[in-house]
Amino acid sequence: MNLSEHIILIGAYGWQSPQWDGEFYPDDLPIEWKIGYYGNEFQIVVVPNEYWSSSPDQFQEWLDESDDALRFICEWPATGAINGDYEQAKQGITLLGERVAAVLVPITQMPTEPEWQFINGIAQDQLISFHINSEVRADFLATLDTRLPELDFGICWNGDQASQDDVKCGQMGICLLTKDREPKDLRRLLETMIATSDSDRSLALIVGGAPPDMKLLTNAGIILDLL
Repeated sequence: MNLSEHIILIGAYGWQSPQWDGEFYPDDLPIEWKIGYYGNEFQIVVVPNEYWSSSPDQFQEWLDESDDALRFICEWPATGAINGDYEQAKQGITLLGERVAAVLVPITQMPTEPEWQFINGIAQDQLISFHINSEVRADFLATLDTRLPELDFGICWNGDQASQDDVKCGQMGICLLTKDREPKDLRRLLETMIATSDSDRSLALIVGGAPPDMKLLTNAGIILDLL
């Protein structure tokens, strides 16, 4: 199958990094216009869990200021957060509505019983992908069959070939990169993702970091266009 027949959505972990001012955003661009400017270049973006402290009016502004083609991966509060954080995230995800492509659930420690209930609740309405701390990975995965039976979940991939099976899971395959990649390695990573693609799955390559590396984002798009 021709690689060019597949699409990987490329985007960043957040769009509000002040370090992007002058590098990506014009210096005088109002903050409320950044989401629209970002959406002219990229097709998908992660809403970091700290963004959920914004007001409901802010969520509506994100929708109004960006094109409908821009999709959101919504990060769920990490395990260990307070109940109010989960409620804020749930409200934000609901307000973003059909623009939500998936929910990224960080697992930093084994969930408590209430946290399992929150995860189960959001999984009934959204595609979810787990971003799992390596220290709890084995224990967490061992519990999923009983905690979330028959759930078609994803596992966020870190881009390392040794764990490439992660990106094959679920209807939404997410790769989250937090460090730079040589072009050769980036091409191999993209080809690995493309090989998992079919008509029933979506794929997203997300560049993280503080701030997300704009050069890496650009290189990923260029290489993908060449495949």
